Amino acid sequence: LEAQVRSFCGVISETECSVRLSSDVLQLFTDLRIEMELSLIFLGPSMEASAESDSTRSRTHEEERDAEAERHACRTDCQVYLDVLGQALDAHHISSLLGVGPSQSHEASRFDGTINSYQANIWSLMVPIDRREEINNHLTWLANFLSGHQDSIRSLKRGNEIVVRCELATESDTGGVCLSSHSLEMPVRLGFAVLLNARLV
Repeated sequence: LEAQVRSFCGVISETECSVRLSSDVLQLFTDLRIEMELSLIFLGPSMEASAESDSTRSRTHEEERDAEAERHACRTDCQVYLDVLGQALDAHHISSLLGVGPSQSHEASRFDGTINSYQANIWSLMVPIDRREEINNHLTWLANFLSGHQDSIRSLKRGNEIVVRCELATESDTGGVCLSSHSLEMPVRLGFAVLLNARLV
């Protein structure tokens, strides 16, 4: 007798959503060696869908079938960051510990050029691989990088928060991501939360 254990998590939103997963939650998946399948359903129209709304009404059956195939082929871009957040961050000290400068950094209460301001100082390292690569490749790169800096990371956690932030941009209103148990081992081992921010483009 064979059995397969799978997980399925669904999120329904308009055009964007955020899901925060603690290391305790992620440990369930690493202990059971199962993938986390996250389905994203966006109810709001994408920019592409809005532009094509008039032509959709007059499509033939064949054109509708081709359009459906195209939707399934839509791309989901991904960018992953390691964020260190705290009220008294020393950016130079963090860069020295990890041997690399930040890709982004922000000071508390400073605006980012939009309507956003930050509640804490932030030091961010962006995973430097193509955003078209799947999310597990980004997480694997980050795990390999951090494997040589585990003591430094643990020292940074004292008084600060460390989060793995995943920014997803999808062209499809019905899509998702699948996180392998192997790629989740790093945040579980180091006690990081994983933040998934997804938006429909």
